[in-house]
Amino acid sequence: MLPALLLCVAAFAQSDNPPRFDAASIKPNPSPSLRHVVLPPVGGRLSTNRASLLLLIQTAYDVPAFQIHGGTEWMNSQGWDIEAKAEGNPGRSQIWLMLQSLLAERFQLRLHRETKELPVYTLAPVKTGLTLPKPDPATCVGADSVLPAREKGRPPLRRCGDITIEAENGTLSLQGRQVTTSDLCKTLSGIFLQPIVDRTGSSDRFDLNVQFLYDDLTIGIGNPRRPGDPPEPTGVTSIVQALQQKLGLKLEKSKAPVELLVIDHAERPEAN
Repeated sequence: MLPALLLCVAAFAQSDNPPRFDAASIKPNPSPSLRHVVLPPVGGRLSTNRASLLLLIQTAYDVPAFQIHGGTEWMNSQGWDIEAKAEGNPGRSQIWLMLQSLLAERFQLRLHRETKELPVYTLAPVKTGLTLPKPDPATCVGADSVLPAREKGRPPLRRCGDITIEAENGTLSLQGRQVTTSDLCKTLSGIFLQPIVDRTGSSDRFDLNVQFLYDDLTIGIGNPRRPGDPPEPTGVTSIVQALQQKLGLKLEKSKAPVELLVIDHAERPEAN
């Protein structure tokens, strides 16, 4: 049996005296046309557009949806517009702790943890070894930095350790700078909607640029292909094959204990 600490999913932690926002406004947003969005915090401010409580929990605890159990239907269907402000310029990690406090105080959110054995994928080197590209330190900034405006004709500057899923002309790609295999399998867990176990034994940082095609395994993201898109480019394969070819990584099915975040109680907050 694999130990839970190897899982590339969130390990939950709480502080006895967590930080709090200095001011926060919460209003219900009944519009079905808006996406559920939590905007990146800037300058100590956090804003959301019709964010569901489930999305807020995912954001505050840095956890994928499959690790959250319990709750009722309104927690995923009701949207909330939040404007919150903290003094100074706290980083993203502090903002997420403040969001945890806000959820406990205004939504009366109560949680507990359980561990269950679940189906997982293991991420391990192929027989010939890892082929992780060396990182370019000039292409990313610190995790809590504010990204500058993109300069015309130059690739976008990214946050070190962040991985994004991008789509262009019906093809998907994983993009990241100075990431680790732990960062990668956390992203893959959201794509596969299953936990990923890191068995690479590597802590090296690398730059990530892996193209792949949508298939039955990538159920955590939508099919990017639309009528009128150009034919699928040659040389682009499934995500499993792309990881093998580009990074020397293989994915295999297994089982392992997974820590779950269980919702015990929550209430709709009063608008202010």
